[in-house]
Amino acid sequence: DTAYSYSDRNASLKWKHIVNNKLYGLVTAGFSKYSYAVESDANPVNAFLMDFSVQQLNAKADINYFLNPKHTITGGLSTIYYTLAPGNLQPRGSESLILPDVMQDEHGLESAVYIGDNFEVSPKVSLYAGIRYSFYQFMGPKDVYRYADGFPLEESTIQDTVSYGSGKSIASYHGAEPRFSIRYSISNNASVKFSYNRMRQYIQMLSNTTAITPTDIWKLSDPYIQPQVGDQISVGFYKSTKKHSIDISIEAYYKTTENTVDFKNGA
Repeated sequence: DTAYSYSDRNASLKWKHIVNNKLYGLVTAGFSKYSYAVESDANPVNAFLMDFSVQQLNAKADINYFLNPKHTITGGLSTIYYTLAPGNLQPRGSESLILPDVMQDEHGLESAVYIGDNFEVSPKVSLYAGIRYSFYQFMGPKDVYRYADGFPLEESTIQDTVSYGSGKSIASYHGAEPRFSIRYSISNNASVKFSYNRMRQYIQMLSNTTAITPTDIWKLSDPYIQPQVGDQISVGFYKSTKKHSIDISIEAYYKTTENTVDFKNGA
């Protein structure tokens, strides 16, 4: 008695320009939108339609500069504009008694600048070091609740509602994301690698495990939800067998995360 529908749309345009044999640039622009809907009309009195969507407009420009066969520098700029429709519940059919409930859209802008350096120190050792600095703004139009200080963020503690116009900055976050790796070649076909990187994520996925429906939603960082920050260290061994063209690898990693989000109990 319940139907699920999904839609995933993607488009991208890429332009590459070779300046000379040492330098080339790449510009990419893209669009993506994922949406789903859950509907039921088996019981006309309770017939409903619920849907969700997340849309991204993105663009980035990258450069690659080959100083020499052993030394490459990369860098670039990127930006993503998010539009989320967190939830839309509507009656389905003239007999339905379901009350409409439409959540406000969410808008966010994430931008970053990054640079990396890949250097072959010797035939056995190669290094990579880079840093990415990201900026994020949670933007209007949006009505934002203000809660009483020192109390849980619940309906009963709401003291005021502040309305922000289209394009107005509501909350902002930023931070550095360094990364480093070193690879050591044991032989011509075997190597070990160690790496570290820090990541910031401004859009979070929420899964409601109490419901049997596949209705995961995404949530942007806002004045009350900080971006997730992850630090990861990994060590790996890699080997290829020339005779059978088989690649073998084993890798272990340790990761810590901050500001992980989930639904409240019973939500």
